[in-house]
Amino acid sequence: MDKDGTLVAPDDAVIHDPSRLRLMPGAGEALARLSAAGLALVLVTNESGIARGAFTRVQFARLQGRCSSV
Repeated sequence: MDKDGTLVAPDDAVIHDPSRLRLMPGAGEALARLSAAGLALVLVTNESGIARGAFTRVQFARLQGRCSSV
């Protein structure tokens, strides 16, 4: 499933700032239920922002840290 509009609220900008990350209504709760049911949650991305120079690896690592705490 695509993150934009499914897990993450769409944003016109490239999201590299953790403060801009907003989950879709119910997404966090749904992921928590899946995890509680014993399923491993794995996020795979084809995000090209690093290669395009839209953000750095350090900025992406901060965003990953925010995602793991949601």
